[in-house]
Amino acid sequence: PGFIPEIMPIVSVMCNFINFVITFPFLLLILMLSDISLSFSIFLVPLILLIQFIFTLSLSYFIAAVNVIFRDTEQILVVLMQIWFFLSPIFYNVDIIPLKYKYIYNLNPLVHLFEAYRTLIMQGKIPNFYALGIIIFCSITLLFFSVKLFTHMRFQFVEEL
Repeated sequence: PGFIPEIMPIVSVMCNFINFVITFPFLLLILMLSDISLSFSIFLVPLILLIQFIFTLSLSYFIAAVNVIFRDTEQILVVLMQIWFFLSPIFYNVDIIPLKYKYIYNLNPLVHLFEAYRTLIMQGKIPNFYALGIIIFCSITLLFFSVKLFTHMRFQFVEEL
């Protein structure tokens, strides 16, 4: 009947996931009020959400395990997240990236997730499932190893804290 540390990354990701799911209908309402027509491709958004959830969860387990050993992980992570934010196509279109940098730019998994959302919601088309398939494969693989690392290191958590 003790505390199960493996639940913490899931709770953290689920809280943000639920927040996203609650606010998503407001985004759809704003789009409809802006005369942007929604197509049936909108029903594929939960699939992209699932891929994003697994990707985020896999990173969360890894970061949670590393954070116990390396105390400066939080400060480093804040800087890395800000850099990653600007390297992801949130407020700009991927088409502005020069062709000679596209290959490197496409290594960013968020590029494909955000483009999938944009393609489904704004354009009403089917996204690039090849890229999303690679992301889901890598995410599940990372999730497997991250959970193993987290479970292996869980006994060090109390000692380090």
